[in-house]
Amino acid sequence: MADMKINPDELKEKLEPVGDAFAKAGKAVAKKAEPAVKAVGEKAKESQKLVGDKAREAGKAAGDKVKEAGKAAGDKARAGQKMAQAKAKEAGREAVSAVTPMVYIQYGDKEIVCDELIERVRADYKANNKGTVRSVKLYVKPEENTAYYVINGKEGKIDI
Repeated sequence: MADMKINPDELKEKLEPVGDAFAKAGKAVAKKAEPAVKAVGEKAKESQKLVGDKAREAGKAAGDKVKEAGKAAGDKARAGQKMAQAKAKEAGREAVSAVTPMVYIQYGDKEIVCDELIERVRADYKANNKGTVRSVKLYVKPEENTAYYVINGKEGKIDI
């Protein structure tokens, strides 16, 4: 196979849709989490109000001890609301942090993008084998101008 120089503009053009997809996925997760956070907050407020009302009624009848219990229940409701909001926020952060890093291999006057190599390896595998790709291991040997791979336990190689 002939030496293939990787054009940074072509690489950028190919990878921009991937970055956009990850950004959309992060926004979608945050957007889906938002109603749940709001719902939990509303339920906590409703619970807090209900507990407060009950505490006032009982306070009139039983005095300070019942008021303290109502306040404690309200504090627990607020704590539950804060905890739910924190969990939803964390879930959003995890979705956004699932960004795929760009890995480059430079050797001599060559630069190889690992994502492109993986796509070429998958194409080579699919040209010679049937079935879906479940696992990919890639071994790059720039000094040999070769990338060796093991896909689903089957070995192969391509020129880089």
